[in-house]
Amino acid sequence: MRDLVALRHPAAPLGRGLYESLYLTATSPEGDRALWLRHTWLKAPGKQPQPVLWITWWGPELTQTRGPGTAELTGSRSQGSLEAHRWDLGWSSDHEPVPYLPKALYDRRFPRSNGALLVPHGTVSGTFDGHDLTGWSAVVGHNWGAEHAHAWEWLHGTDGDDWFDQLRVKPMSHSPWLTLSTTHLDGKTRRSRTPLKVDVTWGATVEWDYDSPAGPSRDVRNSSVATAVIDERRFQATVERGA
Repeated sequence: MRDLVALRHPAAPLGRGLYESLYLTATSPEGDRALWLRHTWLKAPGKQPQPVLWITWWGPELTQTRGPGTAELTGSRSQGSLEAHRWDLGWSSDHEPVPYLPKALYDRRFPRSNGALLVPHGTVSGTFDGHDLTGWSAVVGHNWGAEHAHAWEWLHGTDGDDWFDQLRVKPMSHSPWLTLSTTHLDGKTRRSRTPLKVDVTWGATVEWDYDSPAGPSRDVRNSSVATAVIDERRFQATVERGA
């Protein structure tokens, strides 16, 4: 398995298609404001990767835009601009990454989609459009593959130093749903293939279309100002569904 942080598109064979996304979700301590920043590359077979930046800002007014922009990106910082938006953001964390696949299955022809949480729970420093986001909660992830999964649901929640993450994926139309849930509660991290019993309340929601390298696009709904309740405990949450 290659480094989970390493970008795949620079070494992608010309004849193969690829999508890739490195994203940051930053949430205010109160849970009423959030930033979802995506660096993406889409490579059709026989073509060069095309970079696109995506911004969704719950400030609390909802703003969403995407385009070519300019950006510098590392494993711990993003600095860039898109239209009138400017940001210079870093993140730090003491938590280990959360791989969504066994090591042996990464970067294979199947499954056709790969992913990992590089920072499951961290802290942001820096600014977005003049707003100081220092101290906000950070989640950083990396997704890539030949095609998007047929359908998925991603749910991530934080409450102080505790957090949980759940990814449910239907790789193909005839496949069963697969689940990986991770909880970090009272200093202990546990992983399970059993779905969490969680009640989710969506906040303000954005809708995007995720283009695929060759197949059909996916319609995606996301709210980074949602709430989730597990065993009567409330978490600030991000929820995304795609199909």
